[in-house]
Amino acid sequence: EAAFRGWIFTIARRRLVQHWRDAGRRPSRPVAPETLRYLPARDDPELEVVTATDAEAAVRAIAELLSPDQADVVLLRVLGDLDVAQVAEILGKRPGTVRVLQHKALRRLAGKLSLDALTP
Repeated sequence: EAAFRGWIFTIARRRLVQHWRDAGRRPSRPVAPETLRYLPARDDPELEVVTATDAEAAVRAIAELLSPDQADVVLLRVLGDLDVAQVAEILGKRPGTVRVLQHKALRRLAGKLSLDALTP
């Protein structure tokens, strides 16, 4: 029984010493909850909603401005971050066809978007 108590107290003492060390390394200072209200959070729900809305608008614009094949290629290549071989396999087309569709789609988008930017 004495050996068991010695073992328990040794563990307890070592845990207490570790607690003191940890508390010294990471001191905490209590703060009133009202002051935290004005600090920015790590995640910004407003920014996430705006970003999602912008992405949805971009997808809609791409779908409206391009043919269905061109829109599929651009969405898979640019937004999906897939390589040409993967897109070709998904769409059932040859890699060369995917490259041509992407090139034409990006030229069409560039022309349309630059014209829209110039005209009110």
